[in-house]
Amino acid sequence: MPKMRGNGQGSVYKEGNKWRAVVTLYYTATGQRKTRSKICRTKKEALAALVSLNANGTQNEYAAMTFADVWDVVLPGLDLSPGKLQEYKRAWERLGQLHLVRIADQRTADLQRAIDAVPGGYHTKKAAKNVLGHIYHYALVNDIVAKNYLSFVVLPAAAKPLEDAFTDEELTVVWDYVRTDEEARWIIIMAYCGLRPGELRQIKKSDIHLKEQYMIGGIKTEEGRNRTIPLADRLLPVIQRQIACSASFQLLVSCGSKLFYERYHAFLSRIGIRYLPPRFCRHTFATRSAEAEIAPAIIQSIMGHKKYQTTLGYTHIRTDKKVESVNKL
Repeated sequence: MPKMRGNGQGSVYKEGNKWRAVVTLYYTATGQRKTRSKICRTKKEALAALVSLNANGTQNEYAAMTFADVWDVVLPGLDLSPGKLQEYKRAWERLGQLHLVRIADQRTADLQRAIDAVPGGYHTKKAAKNVLGHIYHYALVNDIVAKNYLSFVVLPAAAKPLEDAFTDEELTVVWDYVRTDEEARWIIIMAYCGLRPGELRQIKKSDIHLKEQYMIGGIKTEEGRNRTIPLADRLLPVIQRQIACSASFQLLVSCGSKLFYERYHAFLSRIGIRYLPPRFCRHTFATRSAEAEIAPAIIQSIMGHKKYQTTLGYTHIRTDKKVESVNKL
């Protein structure tokens, strides 16, 4: 049996024909003990080694901690949403080359190589750096490192998000499903009214005035909230059917956010149309309105923008439409 020393000084015990000196460095969040030890020929040598091991450990008992050791301690204490937790777990997996490495041994160049090796672009590398940020915060607080080398790591430039709009041909396909599929009606309403997905899901039936051909809706900005949205003749039967089919007594669309996106994506996949996120229906409205030569002030007003420059960012006019326009000169 090992003989325990006082005040956490460690222990020595016989192991076969030799003696082992052991000191405890720290415990992980799961209760696993991390130790430093030395094998000696005699008990006397083990006791002397114990003094040496303690002398080395008193300077910084955390110095031997690896990235995995610290992550085990840090992760349970983070207040994360389920989505963010999964993002961090995936990011941690991508940092595999650092898991068993001592934090104290790493410098900026080492961390830069680790981040550069993470597959993907800006967002996946940023998530990995965020994970390391939590680890380095712990390391700084506990004197594992004296300097935050992570702060000097450079991420790649964020790619400008690709934005697009549904083509007339794609909308024609969607129109074929408006009587049978609610998802088709969602797309058509957003594409003809310039609505955001969240705005569509908050439209109240009482705010729809079919006889006068307008509805009240909108969120986000002062200009965008409760704006008047005109309803095209062709859209009226679609709105009528959606009102009749909605399971909600009050809302035009009775579907939560998560299910809305799932059904939207599944519908496009089923009818064979390329996937564009629901927000691109709003881009579709801006693009088709500009192509139809609707007055800029009207497009701006319908979309709820304070400046037309913002509206221009939603237009993605195809080259053939531009050629068609200049041919009118």
